[in-house]
Amino acid sequence: MIVNSLPKFLVAGAFAAVSTFALDAHAQNPHFIGEPTARCRGANLEVSFKVAGLGQGEFVTVAATGDATAQCVNRGDNIPPGQTETVSASGTFGPASKSGNVVGALLLSPQAQCPGGQTLRVTYTDITLVLPGTGETVPLEGTFVCSAR
Repeated sequence: MIVNSLPKFLVAGAFAAVSTFALDAHAQNPHFIGEPTARCRGANLEVSFKVAGLGQGEFVTVAATGDATAQCVNRGDNIPPGQTETVSASGTFGPASKSGNVVGALLLSPQAQCPGGQTLRVTYTDITLVLPGTGETVPLEGTFVCSAR
């Protein structure tokens, strides 16, 4: 009667492979890599970022929030008091590369509009990126002034 027909090294190798797979399946740790960057797109602010720690092919949700003070500048360079509003954007990015990274960008846009012939000038402050799944936050340093006619 054959009780154990598999060599011990084959059983140990199969156990190691299953154990490694189980560890990898739970090892995802989404987090921001490096400093996010921001640049103006007209009166909007585009915030770019990189997220690592994902499994290959996974998707990640990223959100951005901040304050935007919008002002209408007339042809005489007169600036009436601005209106401050909270701006936000979110999106789902992916699939993650083989190395578990995702690169993306969010566009923050104010609701304010100016009458014809005036320039919309928006000052963005307190911009923060958030990974809702983990609660990790990354603030963007600085104040960003964007404008468009």
